[in-house]
Amino acid sequence: MWLSLLPAALIAQQRVTEDFRDQPLSEVFQVFEQKYGLSIAYDAAAVAPHTLSLQLEGEPVVQALYRVLEASGMEYRTLAADKILVRPKAPNPSEPVESNLLSGVIRDAATQDPLPFASIHWVGQGIGDCSDTQGAFRLSLPEVDTPIVLEVRYIGYESKRVTYTSGQPLPDLFLKPAQVRIPEIVVVEMPPGLSANGRDQFYTIRPGMQLPGLGSQLDPFRQLQLLPGVGAHNDFSSGLQVRGGMPDENLIVWDGMILYDIDHFFGIFSSVDGNLLESVRLYKNSFPAEYGGRTASIVEMASPEGLTEQVTGSATLSNLMLQGNIAVPLGDRMSLTGGGRMTHSNLGTSSLFQAFSQQLDLPGREDESPLLDRLIRVQPAFQFHDAFVKWRWQVSEKTTLEANAFSSSDTYDYEYGFDFRQRLREEVILSQSLVAENSTWQNQAWSGRLQHEWNDQWWSLLTIGGSRYEEAERTTTSFRRVLEDTVRAFGTDNLRYNDLTGLHLNWKNTWQPQSGATYKLGYRMEHNATTLDLENDDLPIRSRASSGTQYALYAGGQYESGPWDWSWASHLTWYDRTQQPYLSPRLRARYRWSDQWSANASLSRYHQFLRRYYHENRFGRSVAVWELANEAAVPVAHANQATLGLQYAGEVLSWEVGGFFKYTEGSLQHAALISGLGTAGDPGPRNREFQLFSGDGRDYGAEVLIRKTGDRYSSWLSYTLSRSLQRYPAAFQNEWFPTQEDRPHQLSWYHEYRVNGWALSATYVHASGAPFLDTSLDGFRNEREQGAPDYYQRIAAYHRLDLSAAYTIPLKGSELTFGASVYNLADAPNTLYRQQFYGIDLPAPNLPNRTAVLGNELQLLGRTWSVWGRWAW
Repeated sequence: MWLSLLPAALIAQQRVTEDFRDQPLSEVFQVFEQKYGLSIAYDAAAVAPHTLSLQLEGEPVVQALYRVLEASGMEYRTLAADKILVRPKAPNPSEPVESNLLSGVIRDAATQDPLPFASIHWVGQGIGDCSDTQGAFRLSLPEVDTPIVLEVRYIGYESKRVTYTSGQPLPDLFLKPAQVRIPEIVVVEMPPGLSANGRDQFYTIRPGMQLPGLGSQLDPFRQLQLLPGVGAHNDFSSGLQVRGGMPDENLIVWDGMILYDIDHFFGIFSSVDGNLLESVRLYKNSFPAEYGGRTASIVEMASPEGLTEQVTGSATLSNLMLQGNIAVPLGDRMSLTGGGRMTHSNLGTSSLFQAFSQQLDLPGREDESPLLDRLIRVQPAFQFHDAFVKWRWQVSEKTTLEANAFSSSDTYDYEYGFDFRQRLREEVILSQSLVAENSTWQNQAWSGRLQHEWNDQWWSLLTIGGSRYEEAERTTTSFRRVLEDTVRAFGTDNLRYNDLTGLHLNWKNTWQPQSGATYKLGYRMEHNATTLDLENDDLPIRSRASSGTQYALYAGGQYESGPWDWSWASHLTWYDRTQQPYLSPRLRARYRWSDQWSANASLSRYHQFLRRYYHENRFGRSVAVWELANEAAVPVAHANQATLGLQYAGEVLSWEVGGFFKYTEGSLQHAALISGLGTAGDPGPRNREFQLFSGDGRDYGAEVLIRKTGDRYSSWLSYTLSRSLQRYPAAFQNEWFPTQEDRPHQLSWYHEYRVNGWALSATYVHASGAPFLDTSLDGFRNEREQGAPDYYQRIAAYHRLDLSAAYTIPLKGSELTFGASVYNLADAPNTLYRQQFYGIDLPAPNLPNRTAVLGNELQLLGRTWSVWGRWAW
């Protein structure tokens, strides 16, 4: 990629593969300057006598340079973010009679990751040290009466000075990534697409990784779905099913904005454009202290930090949509960033809508009463758009102000019908059905953030924001039957309308004292209002409008001592709808017995006040609706979670294995008390009473993640063995039965290979089939309370293989990229759900009182091709 402005942190993340054979040291330095973008200053006479024989294989550039200097008897000092001074090693100063042995860890302030081979020295005294591969250092200083000024430097980061007083411990040192102007270079390496933070137990993904998918989408949520414990089995949902939870149980935050729903085009991809993001974090347990109100995970999305110094952007055209983004400097201290996507044609006419197919389920012998079905009309229409804008002002060196806004909208109309004939003696019975669906859903969100650094130890972040999600769906069905000149016809109308608004404030204060600990203290407020209307066969079954506010105080601490590090957090919420407090304690610990091996554990309890539960409509299909908890009809959800894990972090290969257990009080399901489809002689809908069932949930399992990183080839494999169960006192005799997210086996395997401008990737996904309530089984009982979990069957297992290829052509000051991908290469017949419309009697002498279940099953995407082109400058 050809760039004239490059974050210097990317330089430090490159990997060096070189074989030096008796090569003059000055020529070695030229290689680091020309190929890896470093600026090295040295005395030519001092390095002239030195030659080097050393083989480097895929090592980070900082570590590689450190090995070169060690082998040649030299040392270096970082003068600026990308400038290095090399000189002969000075003799070690004599050991003081009395000394302080300081130890600590140097970390990246943004990701908390350790920085290997960073330098720390006593300013003006020539005493210093370099950190090891885990960022740890040990520094011996003499006993003095006056404070000592220490300076920490690392390639690609801003230097930092701290004042140390003799006899006091030294805290962890955090460096901020720097962004500097450097000469135009060709960058051949990319930051890792996936990294894991073992201390704070979160994953970080880089959305710039090109996964196989539809169009040109850099979709962060499709990337997250490839991680252990996260479901990737639904082509029509980009939401995250984390450890058996529903998508609403995840708190999604983008630069301070809260997003309630992130599905575009029925979830085929998310409404978040990965081109606008720098990183995404996923916390599956041990949530940061400042977050509350969710029970499954926290997703933190961050746009690029810093100010834009020149106009940059990109424009993309694919067979699905148009996409563009741009970043513009507004003087020396301001910048504006924005981007958006929109459909350039009616997606309803694309091959994606071939996913719908009709199926008739006929009990008994098919040859005794044959049914012939025929699809008679399909008239789909679909369009969407999304947009994001960010304004940033660097008020001073210690104060930053920014504003963000986001909007997305989807509109969908679909009409399809089918007819079929039954032969009874010499007569033919003609039946016809027509179904029309109309849906719209949209997101709006905004935020304002003010960050101020009071001093080197204390800083604050104030965030205010608002969000809205609105969804409206109307489904109309009609049925017509002709038998011996007798016509019978009827129609029904079903409605689902849901509106959710929110206003939130969060004031977070962080303190890093000299004691070597980090503390957080803050206040959070969130106000929500919901409106819900449900109609079943023209009859209203649930209508609610409510509002509520959460007021929360939180605090937390994080410590390190030798091989141990641990943290605690407490989030206390007062909820005005119940007039009760809710305490959310969180504990985490990790033990490291080497640089590679570590083990961790966590215990936590979370509460959720904004609920989204499944409503089982009259067709047997589950759809999600939002409502506020009030403890009377809709309980507050409480989730207790425990985890235990083991990690190995190698230079090339890393792996982790862990187990989890989660118990949820207040699980919800909205369904009919009687789940049948009508009597054998009456195919019409029956007047059914719906109930909001409240019960418990239980999720448990084991997770495995194996990662391989390299300068050209990277891969990761994740596997989850788990169960997700629920029970309700008023359903299935209070026995445990599977949730919609219960997939015992889930496996994802991702590969990426980059060489000579090519980026090739492949993804394979497997998951056990989804459970569904089969009303056609012999002995099926309509009364849900007296039913049995045995009525649940599984759809066939999910399989999918995706491939992608892209080629980048560097130009002066810009680049062109062309790509193609195929989704579901093997055209596997994956099914999302089955639904039933009517029960049809079979008037045949040999089949008395037999009923056919008339319905369909929604097929997921078959083999789907995408092509795209992008121009970036």
